[in-house]
Amino acid sequence: MIVLNILCKNEKKVFDITNFLKKNAYALETYVDVNKLVEGKKEKVFVRIFFLTKSLLFESICNDLVQKFESEELTIYSSPVTQIEQSYWEKLREKLKPV
Repeated sequence: MIVLNILCKNEKKVFDITNFLKKNAYALETYVDVNKLVEGKKEKVFVRIFFLTKSLLFESICNDLVQKFESEELTIYSSPVTQIEQSYWEKLREKLKPV
């Protein structure tokens, strides 16, 4: 399992991206937070979408997102999950796309 992070500069696309992830069984639920990057006197807003998923889905998710949202500048990366509560793991394994 991994926590997959997607950084998006377009706040208006977040709803479309999260719906796409759920519809395609890449994510059971998604979380969103808004971050500001400060460079000198300028601020840039980034939205981070993050969720738990199967590590073997990483390449498929990346390819599908880049293809579906090609006009967006997305940064996609993951972090490993070493432990997860058993009942939630079963739920994810059952409902996420098979690999």
